[in-house]
Amino acid sequence: MHTMKRYLITLMLALIFAVPAAGNVFDNDHEYASISEKEIEYKNWTYKNVLTGEEVSLREFAKDKKLVQVFYLAHWCHSSNYQAPITQKLYEKYKDDGFAVVGVSLYGDLESTQNKIRWWRFTFPVVGESFSSRERKSTLHYKYRTATGDTRKWATPWNIFLAPGEFKEKGDTLVEKAFVANGELIEEEAEKFIRQKLGLAPEKDKASEAVETQLPKGNR
Repeated sequence: MHTMKRYLITLMLALIFAVPAAGNVFDNDHEYASISEKEIEYKNWTYKNVLTGEEVSLREFAKDKKLVQVFYLAHWCHSSNYQAPITQKLYEKYKDDGFAVVGVSLYGDLESTQNKIRWWRFTFPVVGESFSSRERKSTLHYKYRTATGDTRKWATPWNIFLAPGEFKEKGDTLVEKAFVANGELIEEEAEKFIRQKLGLAPEKDKASEAVETQLPKGNR
């Protein structure tokens, strides 16, 4: 009887302390980062589309676009998985307004990368820079993100936003200053940033819309 009692008490204590622990793991599992302007000599690249094998030049890809997001990702990275649907959502919402996205896959084998991209159902292209974890410190991704103060080991996702209208006309260097996020995008902040760069009016929040619909027409 005493043994059973002790067992029940132990079980109850385990359940009590398990809830906060699980919550902390969930909260700390993200690697959120704000978008900020950094000095960075970002150069043009040409990589192959991981699904089609077609070569993609960033300079050519960015033509006639107002804003391009380069989304560096790894198929095995939990933070890349968190950001993936948000990036896809924002791309679909703003692609007709001059917004474009290109993914750059890193540190994972080609077949696994292809499977994950199909699972994510991206409608923007993904190219491959690296397919081996051994190349971590030799990639341009490593050079760029460490230059902007990213101290994470693998540093995916990493995001850079480019305004093609500000590209240098000649040479490999596209820009010497750009907006970057050294981590997972914060959806609300990213959307506000994208709208601003596309020249769109700020989007009304749901609370404001609810109040407006309740007002008489003459007061709207």
